[in-house]
Amino acid sequence: MKAIQVKQPGGPEALEFVDLPIPQPKSREAVVKIAASGVNFIDVNLREGRYKVPLPFVVGQEAAGVVSSVGSEVKLVKSGDRVAWSGILGSYAAERERSICCGRYVAGYDSPLFVLRHVSAEAR
Repeated sequence: MKAIQVKQPGGPEALEFVDLPIPQPKSREAVVKIAASGVNFIDVNLREGRYKVPLPFVVGQEAAGVVSSVGSEVKLVKSGDRVAWSGILGSYAAERERSICCGRYVAGYDSPLFVLRHVSAEAR
């Protein structure tokens, strides 16, 4: 799959367009084919090394897409469901595996921006 990865902190030149293996879900994870990915200033801070994350990493913390496969213990979503999430690193990719099936805000949204806005409003 195609992804935008950072191997060393730096400026925009640190963003590399790379081929990575298509992820396989663990028992409590779903793999999502990403349709839209949010772009936020925190991505710049991560890329520049202001916030420490293990290297290399795939940039992006919010996305929306369609579940392409699920692990054996996943019950909340199934293949074909539309989902969105925020706060999980790695969304600048064609597909992503993560434990996204755990909140009332993940299922059924088209835009990652809507999820972040909705969660922010709920947190007030």
